[in-house]
Amino acid sequence: MGTEIPEPIARMLGLARRAREVTVGLRATTRAAERHTLRIILLAADASARTAAELRRASGATPVVVMGSMEELGALVGAAPVAVVGVRHGALALQIGRLAGKRPG
Repeated sequence: MGTEIPEPIARMLGLARRAREVTVGLRATTRAAERHTLRIILLAADASARTAAELRRASGATPVVVMGSMEELGALVGAAPVAVVGVRHGALALQIGRLAGKRPG
């Protein structure tokens, strides 16, 4: 996908945030990924190569979708610009994955 986050995915991410089923930032997301509690991870297209490499190392089998900017991701989860957001909620992650063309584990 391009750098813009499609509206349906933005809505799903907003629902996950309101349900408190997201992790925000590299540290929280990598910890959750290592504990196998995430269903899908969103990585900002403008994240640094180092951040992307660390996330991919920690993500294991969890699908990683690259889309949006750090500013967009942060705004969708009510935070400052952020490179990484993880989703724990299974049904919402499944929808995000389908819309993004990935299959959540």
